[in-house]
Amino acid sequence: PPIESLCSSGMTSNWAIAKDGTVWGWGYAANGQMGSGNLSTQQPLPIKAKNLSNVTSMHGYWKHACAVVQGGGLYCWGFGSNGQLGTGTNKNSSTPVQVLARTILE
Repeated sequence: PPIESLCSSGMTSNWAIAKDGTVWGWGYAANGQMGSGNLSTQQPLPIKAKNLSNVTSMHGYWKHACAVVQGGGLYCWGFGSNGQLGTGTNKNSSTPVQVLARTILE
């Protein structure tokens, strides 16, 4: 799909927001940072993140990424062993998971 914006990239991964509000990623993918459910080491072509739409902004990091959706929801995916996905656990996720809103509002 046509690209709306190229998002900041991690060390070895890249992401873009398409005009339809979906997120596409490519590059190193072993930690689930593409959000597609695929844990292959390399993703040489853009692949769509699952269950994520109406994205207005996002930021990619070395092993994980986060996106804001229309209405203010926040989702993260990828490497989460240090709690960086904001789900209240230290687990990785190969698909986007919603950040616990109460932690942001308190």
